[in-house]
Amino acid sequence: MNSLSVPVAMATSVTAYVGLYHLWLFLKRKHLSDLYFSLTCICMTSYDAFSLKLYQGVPLVEAEFCQRVQFMSAVALVMPFILLVNDQVSLRTRPWGFAVLSFFPLSAIYAGYDPYDQLLTDTPLPKELSAPWGTASFNELALGPLWRSHEALLPLMILYCVWAGWGAIRFDKGVIKLRSQRSTPLVLGGTALLLSVLHDSFVAQGKLTNPYVLEFAWVGVSAVMSWILSKDILTATRTKETLEETERRVATTLMAIQDAVITTDMAGNITHLNPAAEKLLAINLWDTLDQPLNDYLEITSPETEKIVNDPIRFAVGRQADPYGRLPQLVTTDGNERHVDVGGAPLRNQQGHVEGAIVVLRDLTLQHNALESLQHANKMESMGQLAGGAAHDLNNLLTPIMSYVELVQRTLDKDSQPHKFLNHVQDAAQRAAGLTKQLLALSRKQVLDVQVVPLSEFVSQTIPMVERLVGEKVKLKVNVDSRAGMVRVDPGQLEQVILNLASNARDAMGDDAVLTIRTRQVNEREAALEVSDNGKGMSPSIVEKIFEPFFTTKPRGKGTGLGLASVRGIVEQHGGRIFVDSEPHEGSSFEIILPTTNSVQPESATRADLPTDMSRGDECILVAEDDPAVRSLIYDALTQLGYTVHLADGMTMAVSLAKTECVDMLLTDVVLPGADGPRIRDAVLAHRDVPCLFMTGHADDRLGERGFVPRGTEVLRKPFTVVQLAQRIRQVLDSVRGDSPHP
Repeated sequence: MNSLSVPVAMATSVTAYVGLYHLWLFLKRKHLSDLYFSLTCICMTSYDAFSLKLYQGVPLVEAEFCQRVQFMSAVALVMPFILLVNDQVSLRTRPWGFAVLSFFPLSAIYAGYDPYDQLLTDTPLPKELSAPWGTASFNELALGPLWRSHEALLPLMILYCVWAGWGAIRFDKGVIKLRSQRSTPLVLGGTALLLSVLHDSFVAQGKLTNPYVLEFAWVGVSAVMSWILSKDILTATRTKETLEETERRVATTLMAIQDAVITTDMAGNITHLNPAAEKLLAINLWDTLDQPLNDYLEITSPETEKIVNDPIRFAVGRQADPYGRLPQLVTTDGNERHVDVGGAPLRNQQGHVEGAIVVLRDLTLQHNALESLQHANKMESMGQLAGGAAHDLNNLLTPIMSYVELVQRTLDKDSQPHKFLNHVQDAAQRAAGLTKQLLALSRKQVLDVQVVPLSEFVSQTIPMVERLVGEKVKLKVNVDSRAGMVRVDPGQLEQVILNLASNARDAMGDDAVLTIRTRQVNEREAALEVSDNGKGMSPSIVEKIFEPFFTTKPRGKGTGLGLASVRGIVEQHGGRIFVDSEPHEGSSFEIILPTTNSVQPESATRADLPTDMSRGDECILVAEDDPAVRSLIYDALTQLGYTVHLADGMTMAVSLAKTECVDMLLTDVVLPGADGPRIRDAVLAHRDVPCLFMTGHADDRLGERGFVPRGTEVLRKPFTVVQLAQRIRQVLDSVRGDSPHP
């Protein structure tokens, strides 16, 4: 081996190693760049190996064979090399480009056969090459027309590489930028390689006496290309690690989120479920994998209120709206849930749809809470309406009942007009009872509060219950003396028990049994339960029984205010009411009331007054904004001997308190621009007199939830003249310590 062969042998070894290495990379990661580069290196290794043999001075016959293989190797590497260039600068190789490139491997095959001896001539061409590191003498044959025609293509290939490099450059606001960081080194290396081939062709023709440089140029080019592709490997490795990390995070997110996420293929079969989806649909991923999602998903559209035929298409085509009307989902275990439905098509890297993703957000709790809030707002609005109507009715009923009473006192009890007025009075009393129900519904009743033992009170109420339900109903009473003391209005609690007993009686048939029991719930609560063995109620009815004006009784048999009033009374006392009922299984109403350890005397609003009217000569200051009520009070009290000063508001009341004799203040609780407590305070600043409040409904300005504070005197509307006279007399005498007036 001469000194010129040593560098060629080294170049051959490096090229072979690089080619095999990238072939291994291709088999591992399937990147076409590795395959193109590997084929180029293999062809170049073959070229170098026969160049090495040629430089060793073999006989002419072997030299011809080496030259022929060199040509075949050089021509064969053109196609993979150009494809490598295209791939690296992101140029698309069109079908006609493949047709052109296929000319080179076909030429290599033809050169191996060469039936007309067109590749090489018969003319020997001895070579004497000298280089700084040594000299070499060897034999070659002169080049034929086939070889020279291919040499003529070298400038075209060089121009193509330059054009490819130019295509890898873009201009951005006058600044040259590379489309890819690997484009320029690759194109420059390819150009250098082709120039070295052109140089060697001139050497082969004897036009230059320099040594061949292709083998050495290829070492540099292969190093550049391998470095570029290695950077690709590093980038791909980092990208893969990033993708794997992203996949782990996505998987962790899907496992953690509470939304149900379902993926399907194009046929609608399940490909994945996250844990939230398994829980919501009551299914298991491994049991339902590759099964149609439609078999486990039944969705009712809120717009059409019909079951959708294709839930996947419905989800993909629907825009999520958690604040709108929600679709209803029926799961495999029969549960009904309100869900927000959304979805999107799943696309592959080429952008083709390969499935769908369905996302279900369970908003049942929020939906129920919103419905409860809306229902509560509706009930509050109805309560305010009922309270306002009851207040106005009380102001109307007060003069009606009182004037009827005054007229009756002027008539003979056996006279026909007196009897007619009795009917008017009865109708007014029934109307007053209706206002009490409306006030109970709106939780606006003024409560006559007492602290009573719950069990003892229930026992005292039993005789009234027995008379109400009749002899056909068997009454069972089970009271627990440990039930504790409760702070209630006895009349209102009595009304609750009678109302529940009346409903139970109407719901029972033969063998009717009504059970009333009390028990201690805990240290702070006691329970009162009223249950029956009647026909019971369906869940849809149970949901509505406490709504105002809802009734299952025939028209004319009920107003629908009974249970609504019961609930209002219980909640006004700070309690809760629960119902448990099933069709044909009877009904049970349980009332939970707060207990207390305090002992409170009877409220000042509760008094057993005589039926006659007491008289007096004191001066009464009346503050009332309703003209009819104001006139009634004036007429009634002046007939009884009192001096009455009338005021329609706070300003007039204070003015009269300054200038007139005042022994007592009688004021409404709610007046325009002021309220009873403020009027009382303003009058007390000038006169130290007792105060009696009039009210038709509870107001927080007088006492929270209708609980009147101790020492506050209240006269409830509607009232009669007798009640008015006796309450005024009672307040005046209690302050002075006198005995009642005759």
